[in-house]
Amino acid sequence: MKKIIIILSILFLFSSCMVPKSEYDELESKNERIMSEKESLKSEKERLESINRRQNTIIDSLYDEKETIERKKLETIHSENKALKLIEDYYTFYNADKTYRQPQIRRIDNNKFSVSLQECTNKEAYRSDDFFWHSRVLTLVINNNGSYKIN
Repeated sequence: MKKIIIILSILFLFSSCMVPKSEYDELESKNERIMSEKESLKSEKERLESINRRQNTIIDSLYDEKETIERKKLETIHSENKALKLIEDYYTFYNADKTYRQPQIRRIDNNKFSVSLQECTNKEAYRSDDFFWHSRVLTLVINNNGSYKIN
């Protein structure tokens, strides 16, 4: 009797733990679908991350370009004619006791010029005699607001 109980309990145990073949196949196919979907989502994620990196690179380069353009907008480049007018203003207003002739201008930087000229005391007797004229080289720096400095 003991033997029968043990056999029945083993049979009961095996029969209760078994899964029908149809359910097993269904779970197996479901698992395959999920794994396939997981792989497809993984590749889609990598593709989107790649696109995101490229877009971030483009955005960064556009920001750099924008900063360069804004910096150039703020920096006004003055012409040689403007430099000549400022030299004239300098000798008319700030250095009125001197006069100049034969100014020659060379651009050093965007708004920095070397000015070579001849200078003389602003008196009629001195201006008419070449002996009193002497050469001078000035450095003219024009600020973005239009003011200038001569060294």
